[in-house]
Amino acid sequence: MKNKAQPTHPDQEQVRNPHDRFLKHTLEDPRKVKGTLEGVLPPKLFARLNLSSLQKEDTSYIDSKLKQFFSDIVFSCHTKDDIPLKIAFLFEHKSYPPKYPHLQLLRYMLEIWDREVKEKQPLSLILPILIYHGKEAWTYRPFKNSFSGEIDSELVEYAPLFDFLVVNFQAATYAQIDERFRLPSLRIAFRLMKSIRDEDLSEKLGEIFEGLSALEKDESERKFFQTIIVYLYYTVKKKQGTSDGKHVSNLSGSR
Repeated sequence: MKNKAQPTHPDQEQVRNPHDRFLKHTLEDPRKVKGTLEGVLPPKLFARLNLSSLQKEDTSYIDSKLKQFFSDIVFSCHTKDDIPLKIAFLFEHKSYPPKYPHLQLLRYMLEIWDREVKEKQPLSLILPILIYHGKEAWTYRPFKNSFSGEIDSELVEYAPLFDFLVVNFQAATYAQIDERFRLPSLRIAFRLMKSIRDEDLSEKLGEIFEGLSALEKDESERKFFQTIIVYLYYTVKKKQGTSDGKHVSNLSGSR
């Protein structure tokens, strides 16, 4: 007789994926979604979005092969000239950059388009935003550089070329994070994500939580502060339980 799989306790799941769960919780608030988009998108692209059309989708497009790499949260949106978009926040699970991120993202986008075809919907343009939280530096390279040999202008037309954004908080300073994000809660959240693995985290908490008084003026922000504290608690708990002690928007470069 086979043993039935035991359901995962919420506390265990929180310990296993604290960064993932924290980001998803952050993006439950429409104000924080808009504030995050403003901070990570190129200004001209952000200005094109009709933010009143922004809606969270209650579905995931992660298949079984992508589960080890990503989790996602997706928003539908239109541009001001009424072009439909899907904005996909993808949370990278690995602690190092994937060798062929375009292949993983292409599989992900095909899953979205396959569903749209089955539902007899027009195909959406997809804007992938990859949240990378690994320890190793991310060096961006165009997809055409992944192929053997140099792809010249005549051959490049036959390659499935597309781009994506990478958000790498660890490559940014606190000042750069503050410059990109206007909401105090986002500044605190992303400063904390940047430094959460640092050995001297406790010495940085004063600077990380700078601007905390602004959260006291808003009930939803006060609740979000509780989420930040839970994230801090479970991340430290996970660390104590282990054996060890472009077109890139990495927040430290130009957009």
